[in-house]
Amino acid sequence: MENKDFVTHKEFDNAMHNIDKHFDHIDTKFAEQTLGLYKAMVSVGLGVIAILGFLITLVTFLK
Repeated sequence: MENKDFVTHKEFDNAMHNIDKHFDHIDTKFAEQTLGLYKAMVSVGLGVIAILGFLITLVTFLK
């Protein structure tokens, strides 16, 4: 008796495992992108601080 309207527990577990693998892959990519964004923000912040420090030094030197 083959009824294709239902799935077995094994088929369901396999399907859920495949879905979990895809979500794990997406989570990994999201974490990598978030880390890259943090690195970029820190780099830009340090650059702004360096430029401001240079400008402050230049203004005090020219007085």
